Amino acid sequence: MKIVQISGFDTLGIQVNGYLLHEYYLSEGHDSIMFVHEKHSDDPRVFSLYSRWLRYLNVRMQKIGTALSLWSVFPIEGYRLLFSRRVRQADVLHLQLTYNAQFFSLFMIALISWLRWNKPTLVAIHDMFMTTGHCVYSMGCERWQSGCGKCPNKETPFAIRHDVTRLAWLIRRLVFGLARVHLIVGSPWQQRMLARSPILARKLSPYIPYGVDTSKYYIKDKRVCRERFGIPEDADVISFRSVPYGTNFKGTHFIIAALKDFVPRRKTYLLTFEGQGGLDALSGKFEIIQLPWTNNDQEMLSDALNAADIFLMPSVQEAFGLMAMEALACGTPVITFRGTALEETIDAPRCGIAVEMGNSAQLKDAIETLFNDDGLRYKMAENGLRLLERHHTLPIYAGRFLELYRRLSAKAS
Repeated sequence: MKIVQISGFDTLGIQVNGYLLHEYYLSEGHDSIMFVHEKHSDDPRVFSLYSRWLRYLNVRMQKIGTALSLWSVFPIEGYRLLFSRRVRQADVLHLQLTYNAQFFSLFMIALISWLRWNKPTLVAIHDMFMTTGHCVYSMGCERWQSGCGKCPNKETPFAIRHDVTRLAWLIRRLVFGLARVHLIVGSPWQQRMLARSPILARKLSPYIPYGVDTSKYYIKDKRVCRERFGIPEDADVISFRSVPYGTNFKGTHFIIAALKDFVPRRKTYLLTFEGQGGLDALSGKFEIIQLPWTNNDQEMLSDALNAADIFLMPSVQEAFGLMAMEALACGTPVITFRGTALEETIDAPRCGIAVEMGNSAQLKDAIETLFNDDGLRYKMAENGLRLLERHHTLPIYAGRFLELYRRLSAKAS
């Protein structure tokens, strides 16, 4: 099968950009290639769209879009793909994260699907960006169901200066009204959300939950992993993502509030990812180790998740929560909020604990519960591994896509 994926990057954000699937497809004998905005690998079957003059023009068009507060409307770099023989002849075209790198116009989704006419084009929906007037997550706002406008959250990523959210929403409706595409989501929660979207509801395909590369995320020697970060074997370790920007939908502020009231039973380390600083309120009470964003260093992320006793992911909104599944693969139970995809992702209460949305007191209580009951923590770790093996390994994940590709190709022909 000839498979073409288009994404912003290849190995940067490998878990969601399609490169894991690409490697697996090749290993199974399929003719797989990728077109990307920025190439970070030396893979000869990954092709960069870069050209000096086109990148120069694309940057200028990006600036126009930023000035007008219209994200992913004006980029022109992706139009180069309209002339690609590989794209036209592929059995399946799979669009991954095409908007985050500002190289692929929304209008290209419709154009490229019509160029291929009788061959399937899939669009991976990773969040809510395609359903709203600008934001990646709506943060409780329901205006995306009725056309946006009068935006209450202009600072939410992707932040805008001018409220043109009604126009942006109408552009999305036009694009997906014309596009001949199949939309792929990663969780039942996301499918339920998008089923309420006037833009996307009629084009949804069955959800395909994400998979984890178990050659990188697996249970390791906890003592060795802790030595890497200078953590003693007999300490307690809490891990989480410390997100420093904008509206904090990853819930770091709830974690800080919970840990202020938490009473450690012994020396306790906070092992965090991504953000630097921002945890001054917890210094002195905890030993704090802040790792840089580990997007390209999966070994470091895997070691850190193995070093932890508990992984906190109290996101306010989350379409799947791949990092939670990676934690389960490393034998680390997860605590999250109810009301997002994460509750289903971790199969709470079997593989972790889901508490009331925004309730820092319950978050603190859940941390105490897991530290005070080693048996419960170990049982959740075992359940997490069984969940992973049954539903979320890379062969299962990629196999579901290959089966969908075959089904859609047969239907199209």
